[in-house]
Amino acid sequence: MLKIINQLKITMELNNLDQIFRIINENSKILILTDSIFNFDKIAASLSFGLFTQILGKNTIIYFKNTIEEKYKFLNGFELIKNNIDIKNNLTIAISTKDVKAKELSYEQKEDRIEIYLTPEKNKKFTKEDVSIIDNQNLFDLIITIGVENIEKIGEFYNSNIEFFKNTPIINIDNNIANERFGQINLIEPQYSSICELMFDLITMYKSELIDEKIATNILAGIIYKNKKLNLQKLSSNTVEAISALIEIGADKEKIINNLYKTRNLNDLRVWSKILQNSKLAYNNTLFFSIIDDENEQIDFSDFFNNIIDSIGCIKIGILFNKINDIIYITLITRDNINAKELLKEFNPIGDNEEVNCAVSSSDMNKAVEIVLNKIIKKIQ
Repeated sequence: MLKIINQLKITMELNNLDQIFRIINENSKILILTDSIFNFDKIAASLSFGLFTQILGKNTIIYFKNTIEEKYKFLNGFELIKNNIDIKNNLTIAISTKDVKAKELSYEQKEDRIEIYLTPEKNKKFTKEDVSIIDNQNLFDLIITIGVENIEKIGEFYNSNIEFFKNTPIINIDNNIANERFGQINLIEPQYSSICELMFDLITMYKSELIDEKIATNILAGIIYKNKKLNLQKLSSNTVEAISALIEIGADKEKIINNLYKTRNLNDLRVWSKILQNSKLAYNNTLFFSIIDDENEQIDFSDFFNNIIDSIGCIKIGILFNKINDIIYITLITRDNINAKELLKEFNPIGDNEEVNCAVSSSDMNKAVEIVLNKIIKKIQ
């Protein structure tokens, strides 16, 4: 681990690291968030950091609203993910029924108050000692965002709880240089190829011995997924060192490869077929795009699409359009140093220079496809 720690001292902002570890130690109820569009690297990193904070004795929840495909649930810590959290400021009146059972509950609205009536079982009575009041406004005392370029990318959860975000400290961790640094503490490290690799170095800098087999497997899965098939000639020395260290800790590489790449059941083959069936080539056969316009196909096509692009040597740009409930989700993959973020700049994409995701609201798939393709082709001409 010594070599990785030395690299950390060069690449990371040490003041930010000190602040991150201090504020985590000072708080006990942590909410981890990533953006609303599924990204395997970010989910794996969120689960890794969630397990890490649990080892530190924290009560941690990861919020992610959308459904995650079963094939990705080999990752450890999925029990931490919740897709529904109520953060409204409310008050709970708790009445102990340990010794006296409740028979009937009612209430009455008075001019300046609400009176609550609780009827006990026969020949019993409640006392004021049975009543307690719980203030629920501090459900979480710390927010950690992972791979969120700007706070609004969290989606409806942010829009519905703006006051909570204003009043709760935020640690913002990302490897995207375009990150808007909205947190009270911002650790933005664009030299990392994946959020998971950044997460590995972050935890290592604090206490490397806290990385167990579960955390190591999650982090390695994110690194493998982000770097595709681990072509060692293209990996940085820091990434190679991280992979070696994670395997040494006990990360289950075979489990990762089997789940991400080798398991192809009949449903997988059907998805591959659907992508190819609705695909076209454009711009001298270097641009490949596929259209999924089926309201019933609410699954993640991006992994399959990525593999198809990798298998077609002449493709420089791949675009997947997937329409669900008048929202068109777009995945853009580029090769040969073509900047994916620049190609979809007008649509506020999430991702890096080689792969981005975005969403546009439209009921007209054909019109949306035409607009996006025209913008991209103009930029690459």
